Amino acid sequence: MVDEGHEIGLHTFNHPDLSFQSKKRIDWELSQNQLAITGAAGIRTSLFRPPYSSFADAMDNKSWPVTEYIGSRGYITVVNNTDSEDWQRPGVDEIIRRATPKGGEGAIVLMHDSGGDRSQTVAALDRFLPDLKKRGYEFDNLTEALDAPSAHSPVTGADLWKAKAWIVLVQASEHVTDGLVAGLAVIGFLVIGRFVLMLVLSGIHARRVRRKDFSWGPPVTEPVSVLVPAYNEAKCIENTVRSLMAGDHPIEVLVIDDGSTDGTARIVEGLGLPGVRVIRQLNAGKPAALNRGLANARYDIVVMMDGDTVFEPATVRELVQPFGDPRVGAVAGNAKVGNRDSLIGAWQHIEYVMGFNLDRRMYDVLRCMPTIPGAVGAFRRSALERVGGMSDDTLAEDTDVTMALHRDGWRVVYAENARAWTEAPETVQQLWSQRYRWSYGTMQAIWKHRRALVEKGPRAASAAWACRSCPCSWSWHRCWPADRHLPALRDRLRPDREDDRGLAGRPGDPGRLRGLRLPAGPRTHDPSDLAAPAADPVPPAHVRRAAPVLDHRPHRRPAALAEAAPHRRRRGARRCARDAAPAHARK
Repeated sequence: MVDEGHEIGLHTFNHPDLSFQSKKRIDWELSQNQLAITGAAGIRTSLFRPPYSSFADAMDNKSWPVTEYIGSRGYITVVNNTDSEDWQRPGVDEIIRRATPKGGEGAIVLMHDSGGDRSQTVAALDRFLPDLKKRGYEFDNLTEALDAPSAHSPVTGADLWKAKAWIVLVQASEHVTDGLVAGLAVIGFLVIGRFVLMLVLSGIHARRVRRKDFSWGPPVTEPVSVLVPAYNEAKCIENTVRSLMAGDHPIEVLVIDDGSTDGTARIVEGLGLPGVRVIRQLNAGKPAALNRGLANARYDIVVMMDGDTVFEPATVRELVQPFGDPRVGAVAGNAKVGNRDSLIGAWQHIEYVMGFNLDRRMYDVLRCMPTIPGAVGAFRRSALERVGGMSDDTLAEDTDVTMALHRDGWRVVYAENARAWTEAPETVQQLWSQRYRWSYGTMQAIWKHRRALVEKGPRAASAAWACRSCPCSWSWHRCWPADRHLPALRDRLRPDREDDRGLAGRPGDPGRLRGLRLPAGPRTHDPSDLAAPAADPVPPAHVRRAAPVLDHRPHRRPAALAEAAPHRRRRGARRCARDAAPAHARK
């Protein structure tokens, strides 16, 4: 257009109503519009037509000060006499009628060359221009009609290259925006599709398990071992233990005191409850505490829970019934938020119901359960032994062991009636620490079990789908080295050394942790054996971690894992979930 001799002017960059904009915004709109013209044509222009102000009569007390300000910046504000309103596509004849000056006078005619189909505008101009020339009209640029200097001034040097670079960036941003729109469309489709799939499959699961004739297999009535790892849980541990003892299924309770400094172990011992044992160890983390409890457990089915969680009377019984199916290696319970009287707690309650428990119904149907919740879960002891127990390779030991069970061929299911009331974070900082551990630990578990994505067979398929179903993205995780699939724990047991610490150590070899000792003899005991809590002396330094053999090769522990692990236990002063649980959960 410029090369053909036409003059062009500014119309702002984003087309806002300048009457309601600040001077800074007005300057920005003009400068960005100038950059676009400079980058495209290599010139600057002094002409300006304000948006939403076509006629001079449209000037009011709000728009006039803007016109004065723009004039002070060296621009000539241009308004029109006639408006063809061709953007409405009223027809060629109507466009010509509206655009024709009245009374034979000269005029500034407004037509549009963008914003949609302009075929009527082009057809109207093919008739409009020749007709007016025959009637004696001349068509000039604005500055020519005003006998004023040209509105264009050439731009060269760095300013020109700056404008060209800006044009390239704007075009690139448009392509990026198009890509983002397409990506959001795909993500939106997947999210909606997943939501629909969750509703359908969770409904199928609910109808299946609620049928009157449904059963997992023969009823499970034998006693089970309940492991309660505890670190500074003095405020809640009594309620936790008493809720277990109020249950309707025979159990033994093992409270593993992981180096608490607030007297957690003394509180449990002071209760004097039959069937409750306290095991002490130096602080070594939750996986080590669970492995310690596993080594001292008497029964074939092991239930694991947190020290700030309370069970309903039927929870343990409902949780272990799926083990009537010999293919089941682990069961996920129904964790609920007990302290939901705050806004953060209420949000997490909705998340637990919609984002966790409904999801688990879907995962159960698809047989790709990604996580057994640490607050309420049960395991077949032989299944845990086959995968090496609870690993401390990641920050999410529950996700790690669940994926390991899938890879070993076990089925992992969901028990909706096994309800547990747990304490959720009450502050933003606590919530951030928890979710950071969950997200980072889950990504570590995915990376550790990445070979499940390429392994063949139904076992690998379940593990692969469990990896894919985890609530995080492969593209955001850091790829830490992870050990290969862990050797079976039972192959590394040493029967030549048995003690109350549950370890089989070798003097003079402190650098390697030995396998967990399994209790000798049958695993069914007289209930009277549970009456006296077993003493548990503190182990020596070279075996203080009380963890199973995870690998025969020494491996480096990522720095991020060592730094983030302590955050799992820094709970601070809080209320116990027992105090916030509904009345039907209290006994």
